[in-house]
Amino acid sequence: MNLSHIGFSQIELLVALVDTGSFSQAASDIGVSQSAVSHGLARLETELGVTLVERGRRGISLTEAGREVLGHAREVLRRLDAIRQAAAAASLLASFVLALRRLFSRSLRRGS
Repeated sequence: MNLSHIGFSQIELLVALVDTGSFSQAASDIGVSQSAVSHGLARLETELGVTLVERGRRGISLTEAGREVLGHAREVLRRLDAIRQAAAAASLLASFVLALRRLFSRSLRRGS
């Protein structure tokens, strides 16, 4: 098991697959082909060394390992979203500080 090869896209597709219950709908939701979802899941299962999803006539169902991994996958995506939000807030703050510096710099030059 080499966890360094697991990507966020594989985690995202697992969550999308479970949330939609369908390879085609998961593909549509995350903007990839149905084949990409299938191959991504297969790679994830290979990397983890377990079967996560069982395919049947009535759709998909999670294995015990899949249920365990899903909780962690959702947490990874929540944390990634928190990172994105923190970065966006930091970028906004940096832009605000830069704008204030420019404004005060102009004001000081005019006042001199």
